[in-house]
This record gives sequence, C-alpha cells and structure tokens, in this order.
Amino acid sequence: MKVLPLPGVLLAAVFLFPRCTAQTDFTLHSDGSGNVSLRLELSGILVRYYSDLAMGFIPNFDPKNPRIFDLEALRARFAREKNLTLTSSTTPAPERLLATFSFQNLETLFSDPKVGTAITLEKKMGEETIRIRLNRDTLKTILALAPDSQSNLYRMLLPPENKAISAAEYRKQLVWALEEYAPEEELDASFEKSKIEVRIHTPGPILRQKGGVQEGPSTVRFSLPLLTLLTTPLEYELTYQR
Repeated sequence: MKVLPLPGVLLAAVFLFPRCTAQTDFTLHSDGSGNVSLRLELSGILVRYYSDLAMGFIPNFDPKNPRIFDLEALRARFAREKNLTLTSSTTPAPERLLATFSFQNLETLFSDPKVGTAITLEKKMGEETIRIRLNRDTLKTILALAPDSQSNLYRMLLPPENKAISAAEYRKQLVWALEEYAPEEELDASFEKSKIEVRIHTPGPILRQKGGVQEGPSTVRFSLPLLTLLTTPLEYELTYQR
C-alpha cells in the first residue's frame, strides 16, 4: 500500500467517500449546559485502507476483525476530560460509531485549550456569539482529544505542517495514496461530496450568522468541505439572543 509522506487517517479519510457520513449536532441550553451527538459511518474502501495502515501503528490490530473505533480507548480518554463527558458510545457495526457527549458550561468548555483555539464564545448585551476558526493548528489541537493509542495514526493524512498546499494538490496526493482501493474517477467524485455537517441548536432565536444555512429560528447547519477545511483557513460565526 501507499502511505502519504505527510506529518492524521480518521479525521480526514472518514469523510472522503460517498457512503461515509459525519454528522454532529450541538444542543445548547439556556443555563449554559448542552449535549453533543456524533454519528460516523465509513465506507468499505476506507475500512480496507485503515486496516492496512493500522497494522503498522496499532499493536495487535486484527485486519480480519478490525476495531476501527476503539471504544475502551475512547472512554478512557474522555474519562480524563473535566469539561466534556462521554455519555454513550457504541459501534453497531465495525464501520459505524455513535456517541453522545454532555457539558455543564459552554463558556468553561470553550476555555479549554484543546477546544478554545478553534471555538470561542463572546457574551455582549443579551447576545452570545460563537466563532469557529479552523486551520491546521486548530485541527492538530482538536486531535489531542483522540485516544492516545490512535493519535499518531489519525494524523497520517493531514497536510504537511511546513508547506502550503492547495486543495487540488492535496486531492492528487490522496488519489495517489488510495488508487489501490478505488478507481480515480470514483475517488474524484467522492472528494467533491466530502464534507462535515455540523448543526447547532441555540437556546434563543438566531440573530445573524457568517456561513451556514439557517434551518428554523434557532438552528443553523454548517457544511464544511473537507479538502478546503484541511488546506485553507475557514471561519464561521453565529450570534443568538439570550
């Protein structure tokens, strides 16, 4: 198999195929607490690539019975988190992960360096504004939440740290790495559809936003194109009434 000469797999590749989906819902409550639900589903192509790569990074990995999502490691990792609690996690199938999280205070959660570098909260005159800034540095910081046993593997497909790269160049590298698993035409079509969908449900009416689509008085959906996300800094903003 081919391995990209880059300094993360799941974060990037999980979204690179049509049958792979990533949906995250944030529900914010008026007292500052909230819940997060996460659903990830991988394609067979990705499972095969991940299995081949994992054999070189994860001890005792069995490609005949792949544990793509290590629930024990996930639970152990979040047991160390003070501001974000893993309330449930399950893998109905090897390629599917369902998880829910809760937090007691949004402001405290965003003050955590692992989160606050990417997401911030500003309170002003009865309004609250959430700002999301995504770039290579914030993605690396967020990856600190990954289980220790898999953090190096998750970084395998991230773009290089010391070199600017366009989405088109990154696409070529991914096609080169994955051409053993699917034809180039199928990969190209997959990349076009690759995105992360994030919905935020606010406790008060939405007043304004930067990016995203409003889906009702208190819900916004942000669709993050993956190749752009991994190669170009992105900023989103949401202001709602308290």
